Amino acid sequence: MLYCNDVRARFQEENKGMKISQISKLIGAEWKTLSDEDKKQYVDKSAELRAEWNEKMIEYKKSDEYKAYLEVLQKWNDEQMKNEKEDENNDNDNDKNEDNKDKVEEVETEEKSESDKENESRGKKRKHSADEDSSDLEPPQKKRKISPKKKKAKKKRAKKAKKQQEEEEETGILGKMVDIMTGEKMKQPAISPYGHVMEYSSWCNVLRNARTKNKCPFTKQKMTRRSLIKLDADNIEEHKDKIVNITAADMMCLKEE
Repeated sequence: MLYCNDVRARFQEENKGMKISQISKLIGAEWKTLSDEDKKQYVDKSAELRAEWNEKMIEYKKSDEYKAYLEVLQKWNDEQMKNEKEDENNDNDNDKNEDNKDKVEEVETEEKSESDKENESRGKKRKHSADEDSSDLEPPQKKRKISPKKKKAKKKRAKKAKKQQEEEEETGILGKMVDIMTGEKMKQPAISPYGHVMEYSSWCNVLRNARTKNKCPFTKQKMTRRSLIKLDADNIEEHKDKIVNITAADMMCLKEE
């Protein structure tokens, strides 16, 4: 940071129009190329400032101001734990409501299916009756013949559409990506605020675990189930560029937890 403060103005002048983030990358790349001798003045100054900061921190921790800060911090932490508990209770209620909703939809679907079958059966009877009544009035219609070539083309299109549908069902919205916890294809993938993707139920198991409760096992940062986003066909385009590949090191982290 000391080196960055020294050279930032020069880099901005030499690279007009560049964003600060891009300039910072250029400065970082140049810092890596400096020799130990060139870096020494900044390293020594850093050590000096760090020692000075440590001395001030020791004095600060003895002050009333620090005690007041700890009280505020404790109060904030208690409120966070309370909010997380309320969120967990709300999540449980939402899960129950979703289960009940699914059951209601299943029943409605079954009733609709039975109703459709009944209407279809009635329709066939009416059609049959109408055909019998009109058979004496109108001459029978000749069936339209379909050429073998058209039959073959139609059959080929149907086969292609079926194959495409099977491929989509097999790969899903995340292709052949599997859940690292179960090794199986994800049915309900969810992405964390940090870009990692696992099956939603796997996330729930991790976040409920005593060692990793409300904590991302990969980044060690705070997170809850409410911060997860369930991925589907409607929002995958919005979030697919944010997905972070889970590395072997991340998997070791998860096993250790």
